[in-house]
Amino acid sequence: MIITLKFGIPYSDILSRSKLSIEIKNKKTIRSMMESFLESNDDFKKQVEDRGYLVKGELKAIYTKNGRLVSYNEELNDGDVIEVIVPIVGG
Repeated sequence: MIITLKFGIPYSDILSRSKLSIEIKNKKTIRSMMESFLESNDDFKKQVEDRGYLVKGELKAIYTKNGRLVSYNEELNDGDVIEVIVPIVGG
């Protein structure tokens, strides 16, 4: 199955692109897809870790699936669009 993965800033700046298509062979969750993504992208993983965006091996982010806010354990289906967004806090 093919999943479209979209990254918000600052992740898109680190990757030098905001959108990727990923082929997944087995049914997966967002968690397992992101674990695989980080394992296969050492430079990205190092940069997010150096910037403090990686906590206990997990990317600091909220996720949407096809425009709907979802949990990290959401199952993926062919054609899903997953957005990875850094939560912003301020006031």
